[in-house]
Amino acid sequence: MVHNRLPFLEMLSFMASFPLADHLFEVSAPTAIEGVETKVTIVPKRPELFGSRVIHYRRFDLSEIPMIALARRNAKTHSDIARFLSSYPLFKYRVFDRRFPSQIAIRYLMLQPADVSDEMLPSVHLSGTTIQLVASPDSDCFIGSLKVSLT
Repeated sequence: MVHNRLPFLEMLSFMASFPLADHLFEVSAPTAIEGVETKVTIVPKRPELFGSRVIHYRRFDLSEIPMIALARRNAKTHSDIARFLSSYPLFKYRVFDRRFPSQIAIRYLMLQPADVSDEMLPSVHLSGTTIQLVASPDSDCFIGSLKVSLT
């Protein structure tokens, strides 16, 4: 599965004050510094672009979100649950509006299957079973865990 890094690259572009794109820059995997503090290294793929840079940012803590109730819908793994939540806006972030570069636009960040550590769900299905979707250490945007009540 290909991980969609567009929201992450948009956030980095806002912090770096220049547009980042996969075809122009190589962005390293996130490295945790302390808690939610994280850094990535940006290396240009073409010699005529800016030199390498390091950007520090804060990952969003999934533990700050109250428990979410969700129908199990034949899900077997934590990634399946994350896929069901992929259209559920969890956090807001800011980017420069492409149509009006001097203005700031608001976007919403969603959980993706690659953002969580994949585990099997309990085979016995009881209504009200609570699981915790733990953020993968490789997640660009999230740390902590999200409580989900399966109905």
